[in-house]
Amino acid sequence: MGQGSQSSPIGIGSQSSPMEGLDDIPDEGATPLILSRPEGRDKQKAAKKKGKVVVESSDMYTTQLLEFDNDMRERQKSRMEYENRKINLQERRLEREAEEWAYKRQVREQEAEQWDVEKKEREASIL
Repeated sequence: MGQGSQSSPIGIGSQSSPMEGLDDIPDEGATPLILSRPEGRDKQKAAKKKGKVVVESSDMYTTQLLEFDNDMRERQKSRMEYENRKINLQERRLEREAEEWAYKRQVREQEAEQWDVEKKEREASIL
């Protein structure tokens, strides 16, 4: 391959593209294939409990792609749960701060009222 060569890198534009067979991958909401062997069905049930998709395939690339997709979904779900917990903690902290400020304001108002009463009593005793 010299400079200006028209050949493409391996796998890109060639007949044996790694993207081949992607149409066979089930969508997120699609029902996965039921495996024919009993041990495969057990594996399918176990994976389904974990929310994963198992497809019987001789195409290793497709299997790896599905596993990667499942892992990415798990990470995204975990990240969303983390973000939700973080937001909930922030909301609770803000609520606590608002309650503290409301309490402090109430105490200041009571102190101001008490001070006014004491001031009036002092003025009345002077007169």
